Amino acid sequence: MTHQATKLAFAAAVVAGIGAVVGTVWIGSNVKEETIVADPYEEGLRYDAERHARAALGWDVALPAPPASPGELTLPFAVADGQGRPVTGAVIAVSVARLDTSRGVATVAARPDGAGRYAAEVDLPAAGPWLLRFDVRRGDDRVRIEKVVHVGTPAAGRRSAAGDVAAPCDLGQGPCTRPLDGGGEVTLELGPRPLRTMRTLAVAAEVRGAPLAGTTVAVSFAMKGMQMGENTSALAAAGEGRHAGKAVLVRCPSGRKDWTADVTVASPGAAPRSARFELTVAE
Repeated sequence: MTHQATKLAFAAAVVAGIGAVVGTVWIGSNVKEETIVADPYEEGLRYDAERHARAALGWDVALPAPPASPGELTLPFAVADGQGRPVTGAVIAVSVARLDTSRGVATVAARPDGAGRYAAEVDLPAAGPWLLRFDVRRGDDRVRIEKVVHVGTPAAGRRSAAGDVAAPCDLGQGPCTRPLDGGGEVTLELGPRPLRTMRTLAVAAEVRGAPLAGTTVAVSFAMKGMQMGENTSALAAAGEGRHAGKAVLVRCPSGRKDWTADVTVASPGAAPRSARFELTVAE
């Protein structure tokens, strides 16, 4: 091969290599998966900053009862400070997203409705938990407030053994009772309240409709759509169907505060029975 031919071959190889790199970059920029938390450290810093801002201003959002069925609706809400005084004249953006995915985020502007009340047109197209994010701005004051709304979920309307529909219940507000699949029911309580992450929580469960002797109870904590690690507490028998133990909920880097607690009841000679509870932590 002549010297000129060698140079031409080398140049062609270089061009082909550059083309492959460019092609790979182009494909990667157009085909990608959204992540729930792109940078956990930065998300954690942002969450702490928002928490401190909320604490300093004392602003909070009050919502009506969650809708019983999915669909588009006018969402009324109120904003008040730590003394219960209405926050008027604020500019508020409301973002709606599924808790178990990073897709489907929609943001709308809320309109004032007088005396600290506002309303926004939102779409909650499916049953289950939704994250509502309120970005509230008034003058130089800015705060982000997040609320979890459960739309038409079995947890918000689960049938008891008698066939009636149980009322919505959040362990962050107090003890809750749920039917066990397979018969019986369990009451679960966490404390002290308000529930907070990175602190030891007392876990108490009272089981009815199960043998007192030999029955074991375990509670597993998880967050839908997030890998929070194995977190199961085996409770100790405390007499008359009662069981007690301790648990710690870790802080989610994304700032989410919604959790599920699955209670598993195992009795001698019977298949394990379970019930799921929902809870929202204060931070």
